Amino acid sequence: MQKFLPFLTLCLLAMLPGTAQERALSETSSEADVEQVFKLTILSPGIGYEVPVGKFQTVFLHGYVGFNGGYSYSDAMGSSSYFYLEPTASVEYRYYYNFEKRQENGKRIAKNSANYLSPFFRTGIARRYWVNESGYVEHNGRAVHSVGAVWGLQRNYKSHFSLDLNIGAGYIFKEKPFTDMHGNTEENGGRFTIPGRLSIGFWLN
Repeated sequence: MQKFLPFLTLCLLAMLPGTAQERALSETSSEADVEQVFKLTILSPGIGYEVPVGKFQTVFLHGYVGFNGGYSYSDAMGSSSYFYLEPTASVEYRYYYNFEKRQENGKRIAKNSANYLSPFFRTGIARRYWVNESGYVEHNGRAVHSVGAVWGLQRNYKSHFSLDLNIGAGYIFKEKPFTDMHGNTEENGGRFTIPGRLSIGFWLN
């Protein structure tokens, strides 16, 4: 976990509010553009901060706790269940491609309420049943990373309710080798995946 402290520190520093001058420019500009958004997420509890970095472009930082669980039953093995909390940090570079069109159609664009395309990087400590190519099951927590790209939409309503969902393609990988029940060690690399995320919460600024 210590190796991720510099990354998390940078995320926290980036969450510091912008200068008064930056806020004034954002509030007085007549052009449609993205803005800072600070929000609390309920589904996958955490804190998110989105900061503009260019025309219709933002970086979205999100620290949250994910949930992972399951249940299985067989006549030979009986029933088993598991439930884990998985702390995760995510960085997305978002391009809102329909910002101006939504404004022209009279739709809400405040607080970056538009559709986007985004590459992403996520890292966290996962505790789940990973099955390797030899059929052995891992039970210990380990650092897990994923990279990819998603299409998504964000809607931040006047009521302060926030909805954010996306889906795309990615690659998930782990950094440590896997040791099976017989003491044999092998590299248990990554796999392609279809990442999807539904986030609800409330924007605060």
